[in-house]
Amino acid sequence: MRSALAVAFAAFLLAACAAPQPATQRDAPLADPAAAARVALLLHGDYSGPVLDGEGGPVVVEARQQASTGPVRTVILEQHAAGGPARRFRLRIAPASAPSGVAADFAPLDASGDALGSCPLEVTIRDAGFVARTDPSTCRFGEGAAARGLVKEIAHDGSTLVIGDRVVEAGTGRAVGADRVLELLPVRRYGVRAAVRDEPGDAWRVGREAVLASDGRAVSPLDAGDMALGVTLELAPVRSRPDGPMLLRLRVRDAGSGALRAQAWTDPQARRMGLELPGLQVALNADR
Repeated sequence: MRSALAVAFAAFLLAACAAPQPATQRDAPLADPAAAARVALLLHGDYSGPVLDGEGGPVVVEARQQASTGPVRTVILEQHAAGGPARRFRLRIAPASAPSGVAADFAPLDASGDALGSCPLEVTIRDAGFVARTDPSTCRFGEGAAARGLVKEIAHDGSTLVIGDRVVEAGTGRAVGADRVLELLPVRRYGVRAAVRDEPGDAWRVGREAVLASDGRAVSPLDAGDMALGVTLELAPVRSRPDGPMLLRLRVRDAGSGALRAQAWTDPQARRMGLELPGLQVALNADR
C-alpha cells in the first residue's frame, strides 16, 4: 500500500477542493519570511521515485535552492525520466499576506532556463511540510476549444515529495487524460563493498569502498590494484505493482554483457543491505 502521504495527496488531487475563505480585516495574516525560507529549504535536495519492477530506471528530481539575499526564495527542479529529456521548473516562494504567510508561483523552463509563462500556487503549511496547488482557472494554456487548465500539486511531508498533474478542459473542468502522480523519496547514499571470486577455491578479489546512491546510477567497483571487479551495481526504489509497497532494490550486473547476476530488496529506510552468493558478495552501509 502506498504511503499515507501519497494516498492523501491522490485524494486531494482527485477531489474538488474548496478554496479557503478570505481572511477578514481583523484576522488578516501577516507575511512570514521564515515560512518562505522553510518551504524552499525543505524542497532542496535529490529525490528518486519508483518504476514498476522490470521497467527502466527511476524518475529522479534534483531540487536546488538558488542563492538569495532577499525574502523571495527560488527553487529550480530538474526532473529526469529513464530515456527521456530533462524537464525543468521554477518555484518562486515569497512572504505574503495569505493564510499560510507565503505566496508562490510555478513556471516551466525552456532549454535556456527562461520561463514559459507562470501560474500562481496556493500554499498550505502543514506541521511537517506543505502542499502547493495551482488553480486551473489561473493556470491555462492553449486557446479556444483547445484551451486547457493545469492542476499541479506539490506536497512534502518532511521526507517524501509528491508531484501531481491533472489537465482539465478550460470550459468544463473535465479531466483530459489520466492524472500523473510521482511519489519520490530522498536519494540515500551508501558505502558499498563488493567482492568476487572467479572460481571456487580462488581468493576473493575485494573492491575498494565506493558510494552507491539510490538513484539508479550504476557504479563499477575497483579492487586495490585499480582493476575492475567485472560487475556493476545499481540501487533504486521500485514497486512490483502499481498499488504495491515501495522497496529499495539492489541489482548486480555483469559489466561486460549487462546480464543480471543477482538482486535483493529491502525497506527504503533500511540502513544496511547486501547479498551473498558463492562467487559474489555485496554489502551496503548507510552509517557513514
